[in-house]
Amino acid sequence: MSDVEDTGEDDRRTLRSARGPVSHVSLGSEGDKELFQRERERRARAAEASRAFASEASAIAAMATTSMSTSAQQTSQAGSSGTAGSTVVQTVSQSTGLMASQPAVLSPEDVAIQQAALQEAQLQQALGKIKREKEMMIRRRARMEKRGTDIEELETMDLTHMDEDVMVVRRALLGVIEMQEHQTTLLQDIQQSLAVLAGRAQATPSPAGPGAWTGDIAFSSSSVHGCRVASRQASSDEGRCQQKSHVPRSTAPRAVLHVEKVEISAAAAAVPTTAAPPPAWPGFVEVPADKKKWKGQKPIALIGSTGSIGTQTLDIVNEFSDYFRVVALAAGSNITLLAEQIRQFQPSLVSVSRSELIPELREAIADVENKPEIMAGAEGLCAVAAHPEAVTVVTGIVGCAGLPPTVAAIKAGKDIALANKETLIAGGPAILPLAHEHGVKILPADSEHSAIFQCLQGLPENGLRRIILTASGGAFRDWPVEKLKTVTVADALKHPNWSMGKKITIDSASLMNKGLEVIEAHYLFGADYDNIDVVIHPQSIIHSMVETQDSSVLAQLGWPDMRLPIIYTMSWPQRLPTSEETWRRLDFVKMGDLTFREPDRAKYPSLDLAYMAGRAGGTMTGVLSAANEKAVELFIDERISYLEIMKVNEMVCAEHMADLVHRPDIDTIIHFDQWARRHVEEIVNKGRLATAAKL
Repeated sequence: MSDVEDTGEDDRRTLRSARGPVSHVSLGSEGDKELFQRERERRARAAEASRAFASEASAIAAMATTSMSTSAQQTSQAGSSGTAGSTVVQTVSQSTGLMASQPAVLSPEDVAIQQAALQEAQLQQALGKIKREKEMMIRRRARMEKRGTDIEELETMDLTHMDEDVMVVRRALLGVIEMQEHQTTLLQDIQQSLAVLAGRAQATPSPAGPGAWTGDIAFSSSSVHGCRVASRQASSDEGRCQQKSHVPRSTAPRAVLHVEKVEISAAAAAVPTTAAPPPAWPGFVEVPADKKKWKGQKPIALIGSTGSIGTQTLDIVNEFSDYFRVVALAAGSNITLLAEQIRQFQPSLVSVSRSELIPELREAIADVENKPEIMAGAEGLCAVAAHPEAVTVVTGIVGCAGLPPTVAAIKAGKDIALANKETLIAGGPAILPLAHEHGVKILPADSEHSAIFQCLQGLPENGLRRIILTASGGAFRDWPVEKLKTVTVADALKHPNWSMGKKITIDSASLMNKGLEVIEAHYLFGADYDNIDVVIHPQSIIHSMVETQDSSVLAQLGWPDMRLPIIYTMSWPQRLPTSEETWRRLDFVKMGDLTFREPDRAKYPSLDLAYMAGRAGGTMTGVLSAANEKAVELFIDERISYLEIMKVNEMVCAEHMADLVHRPDIDTIIHFDQWARRHVEEIVNKGRLATAAKL
């Protein structure tokens, strides 16, 4: 039986019955002295009360004797009606516990003696209660001190030689202590697992050295069902940003990872691993001397030129032609639009998605005087990204297709204007070390991370405490949860603030977009997931905020216009003057109220799923991103419902746990990206969503 079940009620009963405050209780001889002093004071008060009582009783007894001598009848009447004498006799008799056969009248001395005996008994009883109270308080204090010591040991545990599994169980234990203190049995089970794993890690340190891990974690897929994901928020990011969140935790239900079994495979244990990659910007921004000013037109290579990011990037190049020029373009299959872009910007190299499209493009630009070189496929993407003239590469395509060209650009020493989330969400463990190796800067080109990046300018090292990402809430922010069953594709594409592509608009409706941005912020700025919060901000004026170590909050504001973060990444570290005719300015008087609210976890379960995937780390984040991309595609094709997007994402993540790779290379990342997409198709085609809904 637990300590709470064993002594909690006794403690409460003692506190309720105590005659005085319990703050005097202390340990050792000092506590005994205090108890003795209090007993002596009570005895003195009792003696004084007894003397006063004896004097009063003597006078009353004399009156009673006179009254009794008149007649037997009067004495009998006095006994039944409660005269002063008999009443006193009865009171004294009852208070001292005398038998009914005792004489009716007591002498003053007898009354005083019996009253003193009563007081003595009461003192002894009170002293016994105090002693029991002291013993229970001592036991309670000992339990609290032991519990505090256990928690302190967990929080200050030396992680140098701990493998990944030990850190997972340690985090799980701390989470249980914080949120489920009543589940003592679960605590003991996790403590035993922690002891076993810690002993194993100390006995056989990882071959990769300090901070390395050697194992995989197996989770039961049966613990996932409905809209709750079976995961214990496993984090591979210990040692990054160790400060705890200073915002009270939400009382709303969150996805919790239930650790059902922890195993280390022999094969995985034999593979040496490296420490977690450093972030792109470790909580502050330092401008390199060679990037403080660019003279003339900065050469730009653009990947995804016919998409939403690409067309807005080219609008900026067109408006600021004195500052930028396009040297290479990569597009998909929109040959008509690509041909127009070639005519206007005259790149020397272009790429299309498939080689079959090359003849069509050549025919479309037959009248162009300076024809570009045309390539196709992954080879063409990488050639555009590594164009020898380009200084900055804007990556605006969706999915893991953006990984190979990003790697090519980094190896060629090009700075990356990052609008492709998958580059870090899926490829962070491989991309970040490569960027540091080649001295390449990764500049965020989406509104939220650009806002954080701008707020970090001039912040001292270790000045960042917390990141607050803002979300519009998407198309369904004002819908009741019950109505989500009826969502159509047209409903999901009605974003209240932003003009974006279909996929990202639907992700905004489910808040999956924000969940993926949490993962991206973790990789970009090195913040722990506990220090990255999300708030609903319907106006989309504040694009994100950072809280500094001195509790100040810095925010970046602007109208919802994707060109703002794009132009900043292209011109960084400079700021270009914009025209009022084409760039809307904020009018704080006319702008109205700025409001915020907490995300509804029941309406946006994707947010918790993204946090879970981020804490699991490794290939899990890429699997979630790929599964979601495929699920959204199926939703747009009306093959699954809106709510089934979340269900299929959960199922894919749960089934990937057994194959999770913590430190993947690019090939491994791409492999599991393709696996996740195939697995989504398999789940839908085999009717597993319908089966899961019945369980």
